[in-house]
Amino acid sequence: MSHTQRYSHALRLVESQGTFSSLCLVSKTFLPLARVRLYYRPFRSEDDSSRNVKRIINTLQTAISLRPLVRILLSLGSSPSYLPLFDLCPHVVALGLDCSYGKPTKSQLLVALKPLIGVRKLSLVCPTSPSFDWRSFALEILAFPAFGALQDLLLRTGSTNNKPLLHAPVLLPLKSLTIDSTLSFETVGSFLPDNMSTLKSLVLNRVKFTSMEMQKLVESLPPTIISLSLGAQTKRCVVFAQEYRRTRFSFPHVPSHPFVHLSSLTTLDLPNTQGPSLALLMTLASCCRQLVEVDFFGSVWTSDASLPSELTAEEHFDLVFPQEAIILALQSLPKLKKINLGYLMYSDKEEKGFRLKNVLEEGGFEVEWGVVYSGSDDSEDDDESYESDDSESDSEESRADSENDTEAPRGEEEEAEASA
Repeated sequence: MSHTQRYSHALRLVESQGTFSSLCLVSKTFLPLARVRLYYRPFRSEDDSSRNVKRIINTLQTAISLRPLVRILLSLGSSPSYLPLFDLCPHVVALGLDCSYGKPTKSQLLVALKPLIGVRKLSLVCPTSPSFDWRSFALEILAFPAFGALQDLLLRTGSTNNKPLLHAPVLLPLKSLTIDSTLSFETVGSFLPDNMSTLKSLVLNRVKFTSMEMQKLVESLPPTIISLSLGAQTKRCVVFAQEYRRTRFSFPHVPSHPFVHLSSLTTLDLPNTQGPSLALLMTLASCCRQLVEVDFFGSVWTSDASLPSELTAEEHFDLVFPQEAIILALQSLPKLKKINLGYLMYSDKEEKGFRLKNVLEEGGFEVEWGVVYSGSDDSEDDDESYESDDSESDSEESRADSENDTEAPRGEEEEAEASA
């Protein structure tokens, strides 16, 4: 979803909320139901919160009975003006804290968070100043009593700094963890929960991995994990045929064997890696039978066996990407609906892979792949030819934003209604 689409969606929600509010003024019969719905999530967008924070605070100060109805405070923006809401709405279950510009400060937050009872979903945007130790900041916030039962965490890190790494795993029963960061896994890995047995969803967005780090992480995941996304980046890699065959990429290699125990996976996202292979697909087909979506966006395929040094584009494609075997592997996944194959090689004369795409699409699959250019990249000093791609950046950002904007679970809404 693009920025324009998200804005349009948020605008429709705000307009619908206003229409519903006006409708409820027609009759007192609608008022009890209306209050639960309108105050459950009073702010639908950052623009909405900037206009209405003061008005909501004034209302809650005089109408004490409305305070328990407020359960979701996301999209609050970075202004400290919303901090009084925490004292008025102690029953909030989903909370957004944007400290990207250093405001509110840690001392302000530590005072403001005290009234909160049990936040289960948190979106925390850390300060971005290179001189600021965002890791200590985040760990201190997460250690606050209000987040003792936190289940869903979205963490956007600040810039890197030169302070020593912290070895203090997050002691929280997380079910969902999203880390949005351009830093190395070594830097952000301390925010993985100490006990990952409860983890159902893990997204490490834009995080930079080494091959060994990715392997060890996948091996440490519980067999109950449902959704996994590792190492997405926000820049498109321009791939040329000769460069592809020489594998001049620093992408992390994805081994197949660690996925053997992930039998509950329904979504697997491994963008910008060097590792989609027939061996990996065969492992997924035999061990991850619940898969619905597999995404290798921007990834470079590798062969299961060593390749001769001199190969034509056609020979390389046939060895690295054996279409018939890949078709059989994908067709054997009973629930698979969508597949992004990453980069596929094609020769100077014809694009390769049409048969695979046609067969899969006829079988009801949604199939995508990236383009490998038939020309060669003669630049020896540019091993990773990156071009800025704003649309892809929007895609990755919107993925993280969608996590931030998700409604609290239905059970929490029923709990809010019951408390009313």
